Amino acid sequence: MASTRTRLARLGAAIGLFGLGLFAYDGLTQVASAAPPPVVNTGYAAYPPADAVPATCTGGAGGLGVLQGYRAFIRRPGAPNVAPFVDPGAGGTFGTVRSLRRLQADVQVGDEVVIRWTGWTPGCESLPISFPLKATNRPFFDLSDDQSLVREPNGPFSFPFCYSSGPESCAAAGGGFELTNRIPQLNVVCGYQLDVIIGGPLETVGPHGSYYQPQNRSDANTAGLGTFNPNPPNMLIDAANGAMPCTPGQRILIDKQWVGTGPTPPSNVPPGFLLTVTSSLSQANLAVISTATCAVANGAFACNYTDANAPGVPQGGLLVTPDSLLTVTETGFPGNTVDITFPVGMASQFITCQGISGACQVTITNTPPPPPAPPDTTTIPSTTTIPPADTSIVAPPPPPAPMTLPATLPATGSPDATPLVLFGLVLVPIGVVLVAMTRRRAAD
Repeated sequence: MASTRTRLARLGAAIGLFGLGLFAYDGLTQVASAAPPPVVNTGYAAYPPADAVPATCTGGAGGLGVLQGYRAFIRRPGAPNVAPFVDPGAGGTFGTVRSLRRLQADVQVGDEVVIRWTGWTPGCESLPISFPLKATNRPFFDLSDDQSLVREPNGPFSFPFCYSSGPESCAAAGGGFELTNRIPQLNVVCGYQLDVIIGGPLETVGPHGSYYQPQNRSDANTAGLGTFNPNPPNMLIDAANGAMPCTPGQRILIDKQWVGTGPTPPSNVPPGFLLTVTSSLSQANLAVISTATCAVANGAFACNYTDANAPGVPQGGLLVTPDSLLTVTETGFPGNTVDITFPVGMASQFITCQGISGACQVTITNTPPPPPAPPDTTTIPSTTTIPPADTSIVAPPPPPAPMTLPATLPATGSPDATPLVLFGLVLVPIGVVLVAMTRRRAAD
């Protein structure tokens, strides 16, 4: 009998502890399950998906109606306690009192641009909000200008974002929500655009990318700038344009990354390999202003830079303007050749700057070279001609898609922790009752 009572007591204690453990596990994993940043969009042809804004949210239209009580202002140390340096509050006319656009003439390098809102419109709570910065060639929005997402591909600088709940919520002290974006010192391209958008930002806004607003996508189609999805939803909530003092015409260095070996050229680079990069005066005027001629010698990659107005005079880098078109041509490496042409304004895709305001370089990555062909032991008849080497142009590989968490089991083991909590609520009382019954029988 005593043995049975002991077993019951142990069983009850074990069940109770297991139930408590479920609570502890759920609490710990809830803290660890931070949501990932919204994905940077590079699928331009289909942007945005028809279901990017659910039908339960503004009827699927998107735009400013997704947020309630939205407003923007500037935070600058030492600034007077007047507009635009104070929170204007959730009331007032949007365009003249609350929009980012009213700040365009006041924003300076180093300012914190702040956006606040009281909450999401009912039915829109699933939508993340992003606050990215774009580098632009103009101090105003130009439909034909490519705007590049400002970020360091391998560094900490990214874009602010917010979810309505959870660890990545930007809930503000005193209520509501808040995001800030500190304006950095730009280089090469001196214009910028701040966007408040639904979901993740576009890598490029413009002819080589897409646009947030349906009207802009439709206008770009009409202007012959490309083929864009003219349909809703509207992914733009607010925006502002401006420019800053910087060095618009400067020199950039050419960096070469080899698939499999990184900055070190592979051993099979042919002696005739040559990489040439030219920069034009603008996207409209294709007159070459500077040329970089690069090769591999003694196992090292190096470039010579010259300007069109001083031929034969070595320079410290490739001269560019904010509107230059860069053309990259590689020869002498059959099957491993990549030719690309792109505006210098597409900064984050090809051009990176140290700390965003430091020295800049354009990085060119090869496609993987083909595997060596097996030795041919057959005898080729004298009448057979050997085909020329494959010199076809291979497009550069797309950047790897940001990793997204699967929609199955997150850290808690379920998209919804409710079943786990209910299970724990049932087990703990059962364990307590079994222990109590065992002790009462022992007392009898």
